[in-house]
Amino acid sequence: MTPTVCVTGTHNVGITFLDWSLHWLSGQNQVYHWQHQWQPITPNPLTGINAHAHYKNHVSGLAATKTALERLSAVTTTWHSIYPVGPAVDQRARDLGHNAEILKNNTQWQHIIDLCDQEYAEVWRHCAATCERVFVATTTNNAVYHAHTLDRAQHAVMFADQAQSDTFLRMHELFFAESLSSASTTWDRRELLALNLQLHTQRLGHEHLDFSGAHHWIHCHELWYHGTELLPELMHALNIPLQPDRWDHWQTVYQSWLHINYQCVRFQYKLDHIVESIVNNWSYPLQELSFLQEVMIQHELLYKHGLNIKNWQLEHFPDNTQKLHQLLEINHHQLRSTT
Repeated sequence: MTPTVCVTGTHNVGITFLDWSLHWLSGQNQVYHWQHQWQPITPNPLTGINAHAHYKNHVSGLAATKTALERLSAVTTTWHSIYPVGPAVDQRARDLGHNAEILKNNTQWQHIIDLCDQEYAEVWRHCAATCERVFVATTTNNAVYHAHTLDRAQHAVMFADQAQSDTFLRMHELFFAESLSSASTTWDRRELLALNLQLHTQRLGHEHLDFSGAHHWIHCHELWYHGTELLPELMHALNIPLQPDRWDHWQTVYQSWLHINYQCVRFQYKLDHIVESIVNNWSYPLQELSFLQEVMIQHELLYKHGLNIKNWQLEHFPDNTQKLHQLLEINHHQLRSTT
């Protein structure tokens, strides 16, 4: 049996659910945590927005990864898993004495990102010595999904000297450095975000990793759509026996998890058609759009069609694309490069 499994990835794509699935399906009733020792394995890790009720060994940075692996290796009565990631960008910036003003300096900000990427590569390389490594990858085609789950992002820039209260502020600090003073209304915030959102220039985040050594590669869509085939194959590859009496319950939880994930995925499927419908004056319902979804729609209109929306006092988008079509106007703002 594999002593330790390293399950990692650079985006929110279901890695916690995968980690729980491996433990649950192996028949374990407890998981050993590197800081809190033995913890019970929940029969259902779902919280309503993710699977984070699962008690996982989630560590950030090389030093914590090394310490966690050392402690886990001392417990030889079971196999373990670890979910390591690179250091948080905001924490690294604070460690180097920066505050939120660094966001206005692209060169310095990129340097911070590069440092975090390099350390994540070291984390991945260090795990090769003692772990079976599993990487869960995404693609640039999932950019809309990842923007939609941004308020769960672990690398949202949380500087102590700049208060955070909502998703808008978190997106603001992730993507651009303009002053919030010019965006005091819903419609101004929506437009400012739509202008500065880097939706189609997303980095995959694993460009710095060395995949020349042994590893298991999972596309996140395998987990999202083919988990019933993926889990038995992965556990066989990891030499972790699957306990048949856990299978039926796992499938029930898996279906519930898929339903939660679909709430984010489905807008990704519909966005192109929604934008086409607005531009071409087709009738299509726009019901229960979130603020983030409205931002992405306006972003696509700006960058793909050169069109903007008459925003004044528009607290929410209308309920049909034809009504939004009536609010279109030629964009006069300078757009950022998408390359």
